[in-house]
Amino acid sequence: MPRRAAARLAGAFAAALALSASLPAFGADPAPKTLAVLDIEVEGDMSDAARLPEWEARADLLRRTLKAELDAAGLYRVLDDAPAADLLADLRTRRGVHACEACILEVAQRLDSDRVLSARVFRMSNLVLTLHIDVRDGDTGAVVVRKILDFRGDNDHAWLKAGAYFVRWLGEEQGRR
Repeated sequence: MPRRAAARLAGAFAAALALSASLPAFGADPAPKTLAVLDIEVEGDMSDAARLPEWEARADLLRRTLKAELDAAGLYRVLDDAPAADLLADLRTRRGVHACEACILEVAQRLDSDRVLSARVFRMSNLVLTLHIDVRDGDTGAVVVRKILDFRGDNDHAWLKAGAYFVRWLGEEQGRR
């Protein structure tokens, strides 16, 4: 084969290889869906009003940690919520946002999000708590993931452990599909 033909063939092969590397593999998982994460609400035994700032800070810590872990695990591409800051600030003044489908759809639309995660921690007591998490479809509001986790201890470690369990569970569930 003449040298010029061999060079063209090698160039064509290199171009095809570069193109194939940029395309998803046949049967490969699609890119992760986008996810907006709402503020986590705290409900239940709130009789010690002096602890309200502590619970709000803990809920914010859990929210930030969930966002980071879901993104790092590749389960979702977690969105920056800055474009909806005004809407989210308004929602912070309300109770029961986790159950407000219209609120969730409005956040999804504003952020162009495939999914929206809403969560609440229910304090039965200082020892017994429950983390409720819903992930809803951003177009329909339908619940696509629902998980309720009981945990013990009203402290950062216990709350974060419940959140880490959710991320691990969700990864296992998605791996089964």
